[in-house]
Amino acid sequence: MLSFLWISLLVISQTEALKIGAFNIQTLGRTKYGKEEVMVYIDLILRRYDIVLVQEIRDAAGNVIPGIRNRLASNGEEWEVVYSERLGRNSYKEQYAFYYRPDKITVESSYQYDDGVDDGTDAFSREPFGILVNSDITGGLKKFGILGVHIAPNEAVEELNALVDVFTAAKENWGVDDVMIMGDFNADCTYVSDEEKEQLDLRTDNSYLWLIGDDVDTTVSSTDCAYDRIVLTGDLLKAAAITSSAQEWRFDNVFNVNATMTKAVSDHYPVEVNIASDIFHLLPESNSTDGNTTDSGMSTTMELTSVTTTSILGSSISDPLTSSHTTTDRNSAVRSTGSVSWKLAVYFLLSNILAVSSL
Repeated sequence: MLSFLWISLLVISQTEALKIGAFNIQTLGRTKYGKEEVMVYIDLILRRYDIVLVQEIRDAAGNVIPGIRNRLASNGEEWEVVYSERLGRNSYKEQYAFYYRPDKITVESSYQYDDGVDDGTDAFSREPFGILVNSDITGGLKKFGILGVHIAPNEAVEELNALVDVFTAAKENWGVDDVMIMGDFNADCTYVSDEEKEQLDLRTDNSYLWLIGDDVDTTVSSTDCAYDRIVLTGDLLKAAAITSSAQEWRFDNVFNVNATMTKAVSDHYPVEVNIASDIFHLLPESNSTDGNTTDSGMSTTMELTSVTTTSILGSSISDPLTSSHTTTDRNSAVRSTGSVSWKLAVYFLLSNILAVSSL
């Protein structure tokens, strides 16, 4: 019995998770890129993730995307980037970029959704763009697709409904069933009413799982809007998603910056989720309804653990390894680095002891 328990602890303590994020960095062009005091915070936010989608890149010269990659790699870490063409129906163009750690994942291919001529009869102002990911970290889920999108606010309902076709096309292109779409959906407040949300094809079809609830505020201003979302489809991906890890990440609270600096970084918070191997699903299940996550199982308060990551003008900024949110879920003890905390291991050990003692 002891050997079984030891092996169980060893396996679960070595289990990792991929932390995936999406961040709409408002008007990310040469002007913002040239503000070092702002870029330092953007660097820290992006380094939180193993894969992160950046939206609203506006740089015709093409220097910002590789520049950010070089900044991320400047401390010796490995970073790569895959990015879209410049997208838009007129002179206003944006790009998507996926920054990722090549020691954690391999990007097998990219995919640009094509909805026809950019003349206003097409489905999207900025067509979704994505990558096919291969990773050993996610256990039985070896390959899955990640698509990024920045929905046009004044056409939000129409573009959101068109995402069903994007899911279908991407799955056919990649030959996989497991795909997520994330980004700024503009799926709330004046752009999409509560009634319209409930009638969206992605909401009425239960094969799609919404991870960021309607009550989450993903904006940094005084508004309270759940614009940024993550939606999954595919049994393996939905099983591997740690639903309690899905959240907006409030970098202003973490870095203790004022409202002026927060808005200088962006008008949005990043949204995120952890994807892990099947070992987590030996523990109690969580339940999700209507796009909102509710959880059952072990109650764990995630502790804020900080390490000094950089020094700016002589003062240190602490980059937390975990969220300070309190979460009631079996997976809430997963650190943002992907390592399973000792609390989860102890819980697993005690569960086995109780199970054996009841025989």
